[in-house]
Order: sequence, then C-alpha cells, then structure tokens
Amino acid sequence: MSASVTSQKPREVVRARPPFSKYKELVTTIGRLVLGNIQHKNLVNRKEAEARRNKIARGEADAVVIACSDARLPVLDSDKTAVFVRVAGNVVSYKAVEKALSMLKKDGLVVVLGHCACGAVKEHNSWVAKGKGSTGVACMDKLLNAVKGASPEENVKEQVALLKEKHPSLAVVGAVYDWNSGKIKEVAGTPSALWEDLKAAWVRYHLTHTNPEELKSQTPHSIAIVPLDLPFSPHRIFSAGQNQIFTVSCEGKIGDCAMASILYAVEHLNTKHIILLAGESALLDQWEEQLRGLEVVITKALYKEDGGVELIRCVE
Repeated sequence: MSASVTSQKPREVVRARPPFSKYKELVTTIGRLVLGNIQHKNLVNRKEAEARRNKIARGEADAVVIACSDARLPVLDSDKTAVFVRVAGNVVSYKAVEKALSMLKKDGLVVVLGHCACGAVKEHNSWVAKGKGSTGVACMDKLLNAVKGASPEENVKEQVALLKEKHPSLAVVGAVYDWNSGKIKEVAGTPSALWEDLKAAWVRYHLTHTNPEELKSQTPHSIAIVPLDLPFSPHRIFSAGQNQIFTVSCEGKIGDCAMASILYAVEHLNTKHIILLAGESALLDQWEEQLRGLEVVITKALYKEDGGVELIRCVE
C-alpha cells in the first residue's frame, strides 16, 4: 500500500490503482457496500440505534458475542443489544474481550461462538504438528497459541473454561455453528432465555438466507475492521449476507490477534479490500497507518448517527 494521498481535499474519495486483476472488481465491491448502506440507512430505526449506542456506553449491553471472524457465520444482529468481538478462532485472550466485558450489564450473557471447518483451528493443528515453531510473524504465533483444542468444539470449550477461570461469575455459553445443518450446538455453559433468543435469531437467519453449497469455501469481498461500540454489525450496516465480509473487531489500535486475523484473510483468502469503519476519523487514520505496507486497497468509512456511512477515501 502506497503512502496516503495528502494533496486532496478532506472527504474526497481518491481511488488509486487497485491490486485486483480487474479494476471493475473494486468498483463492484465499493458499489455493493454503498448501495447496501443506503438500504440500511433507509430502514434503520434511529431511535433503536441511539438506544443501542447509549446502552453500550453505559455498560448495559445485553450480551457480548465473541465470534470467529469467518465470513460464513450468520449475520449476528438481533433485537438484543450485543457487543461483537470478532477475531479468528474466537479466542478469549484477545485484549478487546476485556473491554467488551466492561460494556456488559451485570446479568448479561457472554457467548463464545465457533463454527465448523474453522480455518484458525486448522492452522493451529498444523502449527502444533510442526512442533509449535515460530511462523516468522510474531502476531500469528500469538494467535495460534491462543487457539486451543484440535476441533472447533474443543476450542470453544477451552475458550469458555479460560473465560470462566478469569471471570467466575460470568454467565457464559459456548456454541458451534454448522452451516451444513443449520444447527447451533451448545458445547459449554448453561443455556438461558437470553441465549435462546439470540440462537433463534441466528437460526432464523440461516433458514431464510443460507445456501450451504455457497459456503464450502470462504470468499469474502472485503475485510471489515470495526470498533466494539458500533450499534450494528458491518453486515447490517452494509446489508451484506453470509460469505461477504470477514470481520475483525478492535479496541483502539489493531492488536496482535486482530492483525493476525487480517493477515490470514489477506494471504489465505486472497481478500484484497479492507474497509475501515468507525465513528471517529482519528481511529480510521490510526488503523490506516498500522496497515501501511499491506498489498490491499483500503476504504475509510465514517459511520454516522443516522446509519449512513461517509466514504473518506480509498487508497492502495
């Protein structure tokens, strides 16, 4: 990624030559995001969005959902106010988890959500088989070490145990989503009425939107990097469905596990477009600086209170 374009006026969209095989791929991707956001803005209930933001700011979110970044998870929004922590392998040692827990109400629920055919678990197993040697990338070593267990189910169980060890009083449910069957199976913790509400929304999404044949491989058009305090997921903000956006949540700067998640998507999924989405331009600038050097196109997008998104610029 080349240096930022500084000669342009603020808020002007600047499109440099993208590293796509065809320029039209970038145009199509950004056009899809823009049109999806227009749809979201037209449909969003501003009072609902404001209420969600206020609940999160007061530390009264109904749930914290620690889910893998994988684009094939169902859209996780529901009628409950949830803080989403999206990171490869749904690892609870990721530093953003502690910040998210501070946004949870006292009797709220924490969900650790894994999924079938988890790439992070597969990479972890390969790393273990090779003797846990360094990959040559420090942040990737940290993520692979944070993943536990040889299967998605075992990993979720271990992550729940780690979380309960540190926070014994938390209500936690661990579950694994299977897009082939549409089932979300509890593997740890004690289900509650709130869990059943969240699970019902996700299963309902699967039943009405999911085609398992389209989920055999992960093919997102974009990597979304988002803060914890957005009122909705990027999937809802851009009216995107499954297998379209690989999501990474950050608390402040991009941490090691988040960076490893991004590198995985860029290198293994060949996803060459990153959209930075936040309500503060300073945070977008910080993330852009951290990602300098990646061979990707970055779109910076400022989230507005009315649900709209203002594209600041798109640079290579």
